[in-house]
Amino acid sequence: MFERNYDAMEFGKRLKAARKNSGMTQENLAEKLILSVDSISKIENGKVTCMPEHLVHICEILKVTSDYLYFGDKGKENERNDSMSNINEMLTDCDLDEVRRIEKMIALFLNK
Repeated sequence: MFERNYDAMEFGKRLKAARKNSGMTQENLAEKLILSVDSISKIENGKVTCMPEHLVHICEILKVTSDYLYFGDKGKENERNDSMSNINEMLTDCDLDEVRRIEKMIALFLNK
């Protein structure tokens, strides 16, 4: 039995999010893929599946992996970047003394 199943609706949601994160419109993506805007819309709404030959180009254009689009797996580097962003966000409200204490704790934790 497979642990992960393809869900066209979820694929479409992730594609739409990746497209928007890249600052692209459906028109921009359609043009790059030599597809119609309607085709992009149908893929994003889970009405049709994405052809493998388009998937490769989508991944290149939007700088995402097929595992992310199919299953939501971001990959270790993206997860690391997300964690770093979360840490930075937590530190933004800290004053200089707090940041220095945290820096020392990190150095101790990493034995540096």
